[in-house]
Amino acid sequence: MEAKRFLKALLLPASLCALVACTSIEVKTTPYPGLQKLAATDPDKVEILRAAPARPHEKLGEIQIDSSNDPAPPLVDLATTLQEEAAKLGADAVVIMDYREMTISDPKAGTPPPANAPNITIHRALAIAIKYR
Repeated sequence: MEAKRFLKALLLPASLCALVACTSIEVKTTPYPGLQKLAATDPDKVEILRAAPARPHEKLGEIQIDSSNDPAPPLVDLATTLQEEAAKLGADAVVIMDYREMTISDPKAGTPPPANAPNITIHRALAIAIKYR
């Protein structure tokens, strides 16, 4: 019985480390040219919208997020990343223009992947950072 508890105590942290090590989020932020650089805003106050607001606003730039490896990070991590990147641009909100969850063959399996290659799930989001007027 003690051996089982000891084994569980060892396996849980190892499993969590493996989970964290296999998950990554890649971000590409492209500020629109010709705009004045704004002071960063508080990421916690950046709104996440599914459609452009009726309220007057200025588009600051695009944010593309790709999660890779398996398991894909939770959606809350993607949302937090969007807020953090938009805040760096001085945004009040971020409008999600496109979101996809895809299952693909694991790139580590080779090109072209063999028929029995494992699949991984990735998330891809494209958003526009905006500043209210």
